[in-house]
Order: sequence, then C-alpha cells, then structure tokens
Amino acid sequence: MSAEPLFVAQSKSALDGPCAALAVALPLALTLWRLNPNPEWRADLAVVHMLGLVPTGPDRAVSTVLSLGASVLPFGGKLLRAALVSAVGLGAGSWLIYRIAEALLPRGSRVAGPLLALGAALSATLSPSWQVEAHVAGGATVAASTALLGLFLMEKLYPNDPRAGCALGAVLALAASENLWAGGALVGAVLLRLVLAGQAPSERYAVWGAAAALLAALVAELPFLIRPFAPRAWLDLGYALNGLSGGGRGHWMAAEAGFTQLGPAVLGLGALGAVGLLQERLRSSVAPLGGWAIAGVLLAAQPAASSVKLLGLGAMTILAALGAAEALGFLKRVRVPFAQSAAALLLLVALASALGGGGDSNEFLERRLRSATDVWTTTALESLPRGSALVVRDEAIAWRLWSTRIARGDRPDLTIVPLALLDRGSLGVRLLAQQPALTPLIRETALTGKPGEFAMSTLADAAPVYVELDPHWDRRVIDHLAPGPFWMSFAPHPLGRSDRKGRADETHRALERVRLAASRSASRDPDTLAMLASSVSQEAAALAALGDQEAALDLLADLRATDPSHPLLASLGPRLRAERKSRIDVAALLP
Repeated sequence: MSAEPLFVAQSKSALDGPCAALAVALPLALTLWRLNPNPEWRADLAVVHMLGLVPTGPDRAVSTVLSLGASVLPFGGKLLRAALVSAVGLGAGSWLIYRIAEALLPRGSRVAGPLLALGAALSATLSPSWQVEAHVAGGATVAASTALLGLFLMEKLYPNDPRAGCALGAVLALAASENLWAGGALVGAVLLRLVLAGQAPSERYAVWGAAAALLAALVAELPFLIRPFAPRAWLDLGYALNGLSGGGRGHWMAAEAGFTQLGPAVLGLGALGAVGLLQERLRSSVAPLGGWAIAGVLLAAQPAASSVKLLGLGAMTILAALGAAEALGFLKRVRVPFAQSAAALLLLVALASALGGGGDSNEFLERRLRSATDVWTTTALESLPRGSALVVRDEAIAWRLWSTRIARGDRPDLTIVPLALLDRGSLGVRLLAQQPALTPLIRETALTGKPGEFAMSTLADAAPVYVELDPHWDRRVIDHLAPGPFWMSFAPHPLGRSDRKGRADETHRALERVRLAASRSASRDPDTLAMLASSVSQEAAALAALGDQEAALDLLADLRATDPSHPLLASLGPRLRAERKSRIDVAALLP
C-alpha cells in the first residue's frame, strides 16, 4: 500500500468550486422538482420497513435513520419526506463521483479536469437509473453513495493510522447495513485495492476498523433493536427475512433503464479510460472502478442489486472522464491542424452527453408522476365493509395495504391475512390478538398449506371475509365465493348461482376506473395493470369453476382490455365456449 494517498490537496483550479457546486445542485434540483409524493408498488416494502419500523431484513438501516430525521420536517406527507432521503442520497453520490473523478484526472488539467469531473457526475446522476431510484422512498441511492464514500476513503489508507481504519470500517458497516449488495461491492473494491497496493494494513489499523464497524452497525440497527418494545408494534415479520417480493411487480422501470443509457460516447470513453490499468499511479484505483462497471452490467436485471447498478454507472462515467483526459492529452501532444479545436469539441461532447441524460430520465419519470397506484388502492379499499378480513395470496397486496396504513392511516379496521407470510415472525400471534376467529385458518394453513372450508366459514361467521382465489382450494371452499370488484366475498355457507347475480355492473365500473388511470399513454403504469389483470383473471377462473360461463366470459372481456396477452385468455376462453354449463377445473390455469 502506498504511503501517500491519492486524494491529497492540490493546487485548486478556479473552476473547481463552481463545478463541484453544479455537480450537486443540478441533479438534486431536478430530482426535488419531480419528487413523487404518490405511492408506488416497488416502494411499499421500503415504506413498511422505514416508516413502520418493521424489520423485514438486513437492508435500509441507514435510510431508516435518515427517514426518522426527515419525518420531523414541517412540509409534505410521510411518503414525500421519505423520498427526500433518496434525493439527498443522489446529491451526495454526485459530489463523490465528482471528487473521485477530479482526483484521478491528470494533475495538470486545471481547466479540463473540473469540467470532465462535472461531466462524469452529471452523466451518472442524471441517468434514468439514478433518477428512478432517487425519487422514491427506499431507493438505492443511499446505498450507492455510502459505497462511493468508502471508495473515496480507500485512498486514505495509511497502514499505521487507526483513524483511517475507523473511518473505512464504519463506512463498510453502514454500506452493508443499508444494502448487502452495496456492502459486498465495497468489500470487493477494498480487497482488490489491497492486493494491487501490495501492502496489508497494520494490526492496529485492522482492530480499530473492526471496532468502528461493529459500533456503526449497532447504531444503524438501533431503531429495529428497540422497536419490539414499542407499545404499538402491530406487525412483526421476523428480522432476517429473505425472498420477499417487496410489493413490486418486477421493478419494470429499472429494467427498462438499461446500462446502455449512458450512450455510445460515454461507453467508448469509458473503455479508453480502462487504459489506466497500465499506469502504476492509477492501477489500484482504476481496477475497483472496472470491477464495479462489470458487476453493474452483470447484475443490471437483478432488482435487489440496484445499488450495484448505480455504482457501475458511476464507475463507468469516472472511467469515461479518464478516457477523455487521455484523448485530450494525445491531442495536445500531436502537432496536427485543428488539434486544439478537436480537443475543445471533445470536451463539449462529454458535457453534452452528460446533460442529455436528464432528458432520457424525464421520459421514464413522466410515467411515474401520475401513478395509478393510488387509484387502485382507493378503489380496492372502498369496496370493503368496515371490520372486514382480507385473505390474500400475493404478498405484494399485503405490502401495499400495510404501506398505505402506515403512511396515511387508511383502514386500520381491516384484518389483512397474507397466507404466504403467516409463518413469518410473530405475525400469526398478532393476527390472533386482532381476530380470534383466525385460529382454525392459521392452524390449517400451517399443517396443509391452505385453509379448508371449516376454517374459512369460522372466520366468515365472525367478520365479512374477502379473498384472492387460490385455484388449489377444495371445490367446497370455492362454492362459498361470490365475485365482486377486486375481491371475492366468502359467505359462511355455500351459494347458488342466483346468489352471485347483480354485481357485474359494479365490478365492471371499478375495473374500468383503475384501467383508465393506469393505461393513459402519458402515465402508463404496468405494475397496476398487472395487479388489475391478476384480480380479473382470478374472478374469471372462480366463475368458470362454479359453472357460470356467461359471467366468466364477461370478465374475460375485461381481462382482454387490461392485458391482451394474458395466458388465461387462450387457455380458458375456448374451454368456456366448448364446455357449456359445466364446472371447469382451473387448478392448472392459474399459478
């Protein structure tokens, strides 16, 4: 390890201060201007985790602490203030990208250096991926910024200075507490830096770093450690949960914003910047950046690794700044006509590519600003009588309803029973305290994986019950169902066909209201459309299982308007027309 860190005080250019300020002000102002105060499916788990202090896993510890601080601000709602934390995370990330790029650039580039570093910061933080994560509660910007801070501090690794070990150890722990993927990326960068530097830190350095990491992790997790003692801890799903969907329907927006969003100019310059691996001064610093860029490409489609994708984009823009500096140096050295003009043009292209990302991200975010999630939530909740019990299969619905209860106080009278989560933490015990009639349902679900007729009827005798269809339920359970808008009601006794008449118009109006809100060309919301299609397909399958083909065909028409490519249209439609007045086994038609 080199005795002298790379990030040392240099003779500052007059452009450094203004460029550093612009690197923070421009992306932060743009993000704050279009910060989304509306609920989103993909943010529901984060809202429950951060605002409800419900421990759902080892992530978002830092965001939770910051959100608690933001909650005292005297403006906006809870969702807006929680999203503000992600926006501030983007501003911090932009400043760190600027500082890392500016320090790695050749020390003689007093004019081009700050401009290229500004281009690197803006190229990353104005990109769709950074902007998408920055304007929603629980976005990955805080995790990415924490890892970038660790990369910045790595260059201050004095082998015999325990203060540097404390700083880096604390940042490592905070990055891992915020997001395990970001923590892993930072650990990988540290190890690669140590290997290439060729000198391990001292024993005192390592001990102080480990102690600081332990203390920082404890402070970050403090809200969740004291939360079980809160008098209103109404939801407990256990601490180390994995594999939760988090309410999202695949993070459609993040998937659309691919790694190629930086454009060919930035990618080409980034490849040129990788030449820094051949320079002894830059090798140990460029290698971690290259590793992050590769990891960002490989994990671009993994929603849980959004922080690594942001780190990869930031690393690529820093490499692009190095590549542009190499090209400018070459043009300065060669003696050909118009070399100086070509250098100025290259600098302008780098800055123009950075500012172009703001227009690209606006195209993505414009579809979020008028999200239909709120319309879905309002319409779905208003159809439920007071004191109802809602039995759901899709945990995304549970997170959506819990999120709106925490953020807005909506419908605290509902008993939400997510079948997939009943074995998590002490959820079953807390639900029993709220509704004792759930005892048979919880017991049968634990033993057989699904509730039976007796368990559901016992609950329906105590409260109005509404359900999502499980196609594997016993037919005797399905005989109790009656269709309705969004949810099927469950009666304490079996129903006849005449008992299910009269709600078709109400169902159609509710579905049409949400579909129109979600399918507008300017604000199309595939997440909400997917949830709507799921509700319609379940009701159509239930009616087919009950032998009511006409009503099922009417719902298939609504399904075709919502999702023309839904597989149930091809599998159930022909059977309904061919098997008139017969009950259809739908267990193989729905997942």
